Amino acid sequence: AQSKSDLVQPDVREDFRDTILWLPTLETDESGLATAKVTFPDNLTEWRLTARAITLGDKAGQATYSVKTTLPVIARLAGPRFFIKGDSASLRVVGQSNLETDEQGQLQITAEGLNVANANPTATTLPAGGRVTADYRVDATTVGTSKVTASALTGTASDAMKLDIPVLPHAIRSDLGWAGSNST
Repeated sequence: AQSKSDLVQPDVREDFRDTILWLPTLETDESGLATAKVTFPDNLTEWRLTARAITLGDKAGQATYSVKTTLPVIARLAGPRFFIKGDSASLRVVGQSNLETDEQGQLQITAEGLNVANANPTATTLPAGGRVTADYRVDATTVGTSKVTASALTGTASDAMKLDIPVLPHAIRSDLGWAGSNST
């Protein structure tokens, strides 16, 4: 296994959004061109950009364009969307390599607000163009928002993602409503 100092330290991705930008009032210049600055969030996906335009007269138009965001090594976290206090569950770290050669590395998980049974990094070989996984047992002992970071680390490229996962109380939701009149 590689020592931690031999591994590229990743930028932690934590800005995940469904929509990058919405500009309903962007105006074009005299030649019909408009410019917008876009900062992509941390999602690794294929984005569809759509532009629609309407003139003050009777003309309209639309164009779409796709942009793919990816990394040489990708860490993904698979698990439940929420926990109930007292839950025990397995979280899976998926390491995906888009590199052209096999790489020695590690998969690991860290968690705030959850107890991780064995948080030691898992030494692995990330195959070129392939995936590997490691499972980690966690216990939800405290109500609140847990912060879970999954990492895939190699000596060439690395990635990490952080997700907030709610831990809800072990209870039944109760909404009470009262109706009636108070007559004297």
